[in-house]
Amino acid sequence: MHRLSKACPGQLGEAQTVVGDMVRQRLQGTGGFKIAYVQAGDVLRAIEIVKSVESRLKMGEMGGKADGGGEGDAKSKDADAVDAVDRAGMGDCGCPRNMVDLIAATRTGIPNNEEGLAAVHEARQAGLMRLCRRHLRLLAASSMGLCNNTTSKKIRRRLELVCRNSSRLEALRRKKPRWFRQNYRPALPEDTLGTCKYPSVRPAEFEFDEMQLFERFAGPKSWENWKKDGTINVPGVFSYLGEAGLREMIDTEFSIYRHHHHTPAGTSRLGWLRNMYYSLVQQLARQDPVWYALTVAARPDKHWRLISYPYITKDTDANGEETGFLHLDLNLEAFMKNGQGGNRLTSSLSLDDEEEDGCTVVAKGFHEHIRAWFLRLQQRGWKGSGPTTNCSSAYQAEDRAEWGEPVGLPCPAWGIRITLPQLIHGSTPVSRQRRRTVLPWYTHIDANHEKLEIPGCLSWSEIRQCHLDLEVPGRDPSGYGPRLGAPKERFGGSVVLGSTSALGDALVGRRKWTDVEVIRERNILLGPDSDAAQNYIMNIRARLVEQYRIAFISMEEAEKKQFGRNSYFVVAENRNGEEGIAGLEDERSDSSDDSLGSLSTSPAESDSENDEAGV
Repeated sequence: MHRLSKACPGQLGEAQTVVGDMVRQRLQGTGGFKIAYVQAGDVLRAIEIVKSVESRLKMGEMGGKADGGGEGDAKSKDADAVDAVDRAGMGDCGCPRNMVDLIAATRTGIPNNEEGLAAVHEARQAGLMRLCRRHLRLLAASSMGLCNNTTSKKIRRRLELVCRNSSRLEALRRKKPRWFRQNYRPALPEDTLGTCKYPSVRPAEFEFDEMQLFERFAGPKSWENWKKDGTINVPGVFSYLGEAGLREMIDTEFSIYRHHHHTPAGTSRLGWLRNMYYSLVQQLARQDPVWYALTVAARPDKHWRLISYPYITKDTDANGEETGFLHLDLNLEAFMKNGQGGNRLTSSLSLDDEEEDGCTVVAKGFHEHIRAWFLRLQQRGWKGSGPTTNCSSAYQAEDRAEWGEPVGLPCPAWGIRITLPQLIHGSTPVSRQRRRTVLPWYTHIDANHEKLEIPGCLSWSEIRQCHLDLEVPGRDPSGYGPRLGAPKERFGGSVVLGSTSALGDALVGRRKWTDVEVIRERNILLGPDSDAAQNYIMNIRARLVEQYRIAFISMEEAEKKQFGRNSYFVVAENRNGEEGIAGLEDERSDSSDDSLGSLSTSPAESDSENDEAGV
């Protein structure tokens, strides 16, 4: 205060007034100390303001121009000091007006080397010490992109170094990147961390023994048979669903969807329930850890980041309903060009004991001959295919004689079939007994959790949303739209099966495969410790069954509420518990007379309708 009183053009009281204004300015501004007492910085800034006024007055007396313009000011020193304090209170801190204007102009654009350096050089010549902290910080940030959340002393020193190294500015930014804001310096490792201090450790690439994993669940020598034939039936995988009461509940679910199914005019059912996407048994099967593990082991690329693509079920009649088709679940041309679709397996769970005249037919070992067959097709002038390849007429007698007939592979109840996509497969021509299957369509997801492996299909986020809302996907697993009809809205009786595992959640899009719990469970299931894997499976399956029983009660209530007197359960109750499927007679007759199924004139015609993603 003594130094200030000497600088002030009057008594000590005027010095106190100047300091008081500096304190008020500090308290009203942003940043800094909010203590309502005089600080050393307040006094120093007051001294700078008074000295600035004295300097301008001296220049006026010598005929110079105050602030670089105008004539010499005739005001007294006292009046100029008061004016300076007044202007400070209105935002004029006493910094040279030309510098204030320069800084304001620089702030309007993005810092660049030429304009920024010019501003810094001019400020340096005028004296960086003459700038208040606020304008010093603005100059540093707006001219050079320098960080300004440090002391004024450091800011001035860094601006000095910028001036000295103006011809090597990029080198300075590389050497001292932390002096500069992120947009004006080379990238640093911590830029991707935000407010986190340490990066996470990059996990090692996950590896597993596919043969050991496959034979753990499919039995000894199963891997050898799989590699030779490209298809396998694994019996008893879902035998745990045969326990008391569960079988009856599953039967009831199929009865419900048969009761509500409608075959659109001009189409035939061909054994499919085209309204059954999210029954509880389908949701359970999609999340079964053994089916997932066998699929991962059998995939040629060993990809484990999969999602189940929602699809319909098969439920054939026993009265000779047409079910035949023969195809490849591949766009053959795309597969031959770049391998597209060659890793996604076709697979199904059988709920009934199948016979040779009512089952899937497969050309065993055809994966060894598909390239030779493709060349033969080209020689025949083959016109190409869509997302799948119709083989009913393309796989001719000559081909069958050389590479084998598709043969029936009946699967026992609760068993699963797994088949390479390179194998021609289909179904026996007609149904002589009831045959029900569930299809998981496990599909690979890219590392960004967006694209799936088959072009034309929905994305991961879209399929995830379908699972969450129990909505029908706009395209099937092969990329076809609903050519033969699909529900227009969510089925009123469907309910979500409760969560039973992190890995199961990932298989239906509730979690990402980057989730730490998902990764932990994956490591147990696919890892080398068979006992740990079996214990995990036993626990998860117990939860699946528990959630199935709980959800079944909710499903029954929802179906009754949503459909009233047309409810399956209400109709069944009104029939006094009559055995059989409510409304099934009408539905079965629809498949043989009212629909166009009976008008089909050749297996190829049936196959063209059934050639979506059939099994």
